[in-house]
Amino acid sequence: MYIEVFFIDNFIMNALILRMTSSLVRRKAPLWLILLGSALGALYASLSVTVARALTLLPFKLSLGFVIALFIPFRSLKDYALNVAALYFSSFVAGGAVVCLQCIIEKLCGGNGAIGSVSFTAAFLGAASAFAAPRFFRKLHGINLSECTKRRLRLCHKGIICEFEAVVDTGNSLKEPISGIPVIIVNAPQFTDFAFLPIPYATIDAQCIMYGFMPDRIEIYQGGWIAVSAAVALSQKELVGAKAILPPSVLPA
Repeated sequence: MYIEVFFIDNFIMNALILRMTSSLVRRKAPLWLILLGSALGALYASLSVTVARALTLLPFKLSLGFVIALFIPFRSLKDYALNVAALYFSSFVAGGAVVCLQCIIEKLCGGNGAIGSVSFTAAFLGAASAFAAPRFFRKLHGINLSECTKRRLRLCHKGIICEFEAVVDTGNSLKEPISGIPVIIVNAPQFTDFAFLPIPYATIDAQCIMYGFMPDRIEIYQGGWIAVSAAVALSQKELVGAKAILPPSVLPA
């Protein structure tokens, strides 16, 4: 196999693995980071079969995983550890799936099905399957949310009382900038007239602002209605799976 073909082959597999990893940890990696991480992994693989055979040793391969995991965004050491674990899991799943595809293709084409270098056909089929992976993992997360982390939320403000189906999301770490109290995200147009409090938040590529308010009373049902302290930010978009998103820090002890 020509070295440039070997490089492209590994580049495609690395992109598949990074995309799956990003989906597993629910932290979207920008395309440029996926491409850069894929290229680094492909360069490592190419060097390991040409001028640096020592790179094929297991300790070096494991160390590469810790480096590639840096290309998935993280905010804490715990997030990074999850990146590493998800990367190894994705490598196992993606590598096994593509090798199975290779064996099937060789059988259909009259080969002996031996595991050798992965063909472009198998690699591209594997890469194509990566585009379905995020939706699949989001559905798994959605099942987990709907079954394990649902709560009833009650908002009372200026005579308006509303109850919502809410989910707990560990990714919601918003704080009201002045008081520092946690923020509950709600899709509730009936409270729009009270939303004058700016609550900044960050996406991967931009700094944005939602507007919210400090309700007269917030209650979460947990064996009974329990009052909690939090600000409310109004989402202009429909929330997936619920009408409100709760940060874990707001849950009653």
